[in-house]
Formats: sequence, C-alpha cells, structure tokens
Amino acid sequence: MAGLSIQRDARAAPLDELLTVQQETRPLHGEVEVGWDGMNKYLDMFGVREDDPRGATIGDYSGHHLRGGLALDKRLWSDGSYWKRKVETPYDDGENRTYQAGIQYQITENKEKWPALSLRLSGWGNSTGQVVKGSSMPIFGTDISTESVTIKDPSDRQFQGDLIGSWSLTPSTSVSVFSSMGVSKVKVGDVLSSIGGCNYKIERTMVPNTVDGGWNTAVKVDEFGEHNPDCTITSITLPMSSLGAPELPQGMYLGYDANYYQLGGMTQWQNDDWRLRLGYRFQKWDRGELDDSIAQLQHVDKTIYDTNHHVTGEISYKLHPRVAAFARSQYMSNQFLGEVPYAYNLFSSHKFEKPYGFVSFGLSTGF
Repeated sequence: MAGLSIQRDARAAPLDELLTVQQETRPLHGEVEVGWDGMNKYLDMFGVREDDPRGATIGDYSGHHLRGGLALDKRLWSDGSYWKRKVETPYDDGENRTYQAGIQYQITENKEKWPALSLRLSGWGNSTGQVVKGSSMPIFGTDISTESVTIKDPSDRQFQGDLIGSWSLTPSTSVSVFSSMGVSKVKVGDVLSSIGGCNYKIERTMVPNTVDGGWNTAVKVDEFGEHNPDCTITSITLPMSSLGAPELPQGMYLGYDANYYQLGGMTQWQNDDWRLRLGYRFQKWDRGELDDSIAQLQHVDKTIYDTNHHVTGEISYKLHPRVAAFARSQYMSNQFLGEVPYAYNLFSSHKFEKPYGFVSFGLSTGF
C-alpha cells in the first residue's frame, strides 16, 4: 500500500502473531495507528465469549490504543504502543494500561528461497491501580478463609528477543515466521483482605524456628483502615508451620518471576487498495514455584494453564494514498493468558480456562 509501507507490525505482545521483517528503508519515515477495541454481545457474532450468570455485561471489553513505528536507517526500525483497556467484572473498577517499545535490525534480505531475517529486542508491560477477587477462598494453603482479596498496584515487566523471517512469494503475497523467548517479572503492592467482616493487610514475615533453629515464614495480619470495634484481632503473626501450610515464598504466590517462549507466523496479501492478514501464535509459560503451588494449593481448579493460542485476522482499505481504515479480530484460547501476566496468580489461575476475543477498528497513516 503505497505511502503506508504496508504498516508492518513488528511489535511485542499484544499482536506478536503479526510480527514481520520491517521493510521501510527511508530514514525518519514510518507509520501511526489509532484504534478502538471492544467486545460485547453485539460484537460477539461467533459466540466466543461465554455468558456469565452474574450479569449480561460481565466480560465486556472496551479500550483504545495508539501504535507507531519509525525507521532510523534502512535496516533499523523502532516502534512503540500504548493500550488502555477494561474488562467488566463484578468487582474491579480500574483500567489496565499496556505499553511497549522495541527495536529491530534487519540482517539479511529476501533473495530467492532465502528469507529476509531480523533480530528484535523489546520490552513491554502492564499495570493498574488494583485488582479484586470478591469470592470466599482459603489463602496461601491455610485454613484461613477470606471473603475477598484486593491487590494494590499490580504490574508486570517483560523483556523479549525475536528472530523473524519473511518471504515475498509474489508481488502481492508474503509469509513471515518467528520464534521468541522472554523473561517476566510480576510485582504487587499491598495485599488487603476481608476476614470475618474485618479488613486486614496481609504481609509475609520471618519468625524464629524454636525447634530446629533458623527461621520460618509466617503470615502477618494487621487491621487496615478505620478501626472496627467488632473486630477483636488488630494484629497477629501466624507461622506457616503452625497452619499446616508450606513455606510462603517472597511474592506470596502473587508476585513472581517467569519465562516464556512463542512460535508463530503470518501471511499477507495486498493490492493497490486492500490488504488481508492472518496470523497465528503459540505461547508457553514457565512460572516455576507458582505453577507448583497451583497444582497443590489452588482451591477450585488445580490445573496449570501455561499455554495460549492466538489467531488474528485483519482487513484494511486505503482511503487515501497515506491513510487506511482497518478492522481486526483477535482470538485467544485462554483469555488474556500471557497478555496480562500480573492477572495470573494462585487465587485467579482457574479463571484462565475459557477462550476470549475482541475486535478493533481504526485508522493508520504513513509518513
């Protein structure tokens, strides 16, 4: 698409399934995309989103994004994106913020059967003000039952490397494949809980082991907020061993380190006015001790959800030599698994067994 440089999508998650070797060779030229994203009962034409008995709007998705890229020289491409989005739940009010930045270097060109190859490094992450789980559950493998848990300021950071190959099969058709590896770190702020109608802050601490020497982990529970005279416990420290529970890791099964890899590819067809793209991505996660804790301690479903399949299709039409309108549809076999890593923890892992999808509409322009 003349003037648009085909809007090449060499970006980290989301939309990694559209990774391709960037072909813009004119320094300080690039593109910008702005779009609206959503899912509700009117957009869900294929019944991907399951109905929730708690309300017709539970699971609705709304948001917007801004993405752009710039050629620094004929082989070096930089890009970034920002997404703001919200999925309707019975408890949460906040909006998730996703940001990404990356740089790609083309090391070979497409010659006959040999693909154009690029190496890419990127960073991306998510954050929000708080997330809430509003149903009763035991915490940390103990017999302590809580009515709700609120996690303040959860965030995740990922650093990723990609190897991308692209072939031009015909003047109008191209194919790309990629493989990626990445590392992830999930952090959380205060952990607040309602126990017996009283509000508490929960922390991990260390206590002396009076039997064998050394130290053991414990849960420290402090009253939080305005004092409730009906709450007789204002502060208590409970060793995990006294609760018959395993030692509590530093992140309390909420913050953790992980790594992942992914494989996929994309095919693209275009003429002077239209462009069609279809991409696929498989992603596999390893969360170490968190996965082990889910298999042992998760109170609803001890299944570890560590893979996700993504399929994205897009159609765009050129409205002007440098402006195109697009419609894009994204499908995930396990809703947002790997897209928002901080959302996956010991309390929430059982929520990731369902598929999900959403659509985007917007404009892109080349300069």
